[in-house]
Amino acid sequence: MSCFDRIRNNIVTNVNSWDDNRKETAYKTLNGGEAILKNQDELDRYVFAFGKMHQAKLNCALNAIDDLNEISKKEISIIDYGCGQGIGSIVLIDYLNALSLDFSISNIKLIEPSGIALYMAKEYIQSCLNIDNMELINSGLNEVKADSLKTNDKDITFHIFSNILDIKLIYENMIKSTTGVNYVVCVSPDYWSGNQKLDEFIGYFRDNLSDKKFIIISERGATIDNPSNPDKPWKNYEKVFKLAI
Repeated sequence: MSCFDRIRNNIVTNVNSWDDNRKETAYKTLNGGEAILKNQDELDRYVFAFGKMHQAKLNCALNAIDDLNEISKKEISIIDYGCGQGIGSIVLIDYLNALSLDFSISNIKLIEPSGIALYMAKEYIQSCLNIDNMELINSGLNEVKADSLKTNDKDITFHIFSNILDIKLIYENMIKSTTGVNYVVCVSPDYWSGNQKLDEFIGYFRDNLSDKKFIIISERGATIDNPSNPDKPWKNYEKVFKLAI
């Protein structure tokens, strides 16, 4: 069983023990998954409601990268933007582990405006692997300084944007602070205004970097099976690209 599935199964068991009023109250406060979460009930209800969708979308996007063997016998870093409870980082780790690649993780940076969600992200990730070098940045994305995003040019860095659309300013700081080999993985719901924001985001890199430094891997909309409700599949819009700076 993957680390994410183990974590979510424990949460599902807990949420299923609640009465209907508690479930409904917590769900309403999520605002469709866009709210900044404030307590443990909201955190658990979020993973219960949206966790499998995040996992499926990220796995779909990661599956588009066909040269992941290059991380074998190397160190990787992760920057998880608007990380919530660390679902993006955990799904990435699960995905790479499933490929049986020999890699180690030198650093994980978690950026999240909800303090309690950030704390749980750290706890969940530490339950998946033995890592001490985690940087917690309790902030919205557009308040993050370029220095906080610096990458190590000896590592391969994964940048994870999972259902995060408030990214208007972050790309300038990414270009200022990014060195080495980087994979940028962005997934979001497939609807016009959200797609436009991701198109603008990737357009900045395309317009400011040469073809050797900016390599597009995937730009697509996808429909993903929803096991819990086959009549309502998940709609995914993904942008995956590689930076070699």
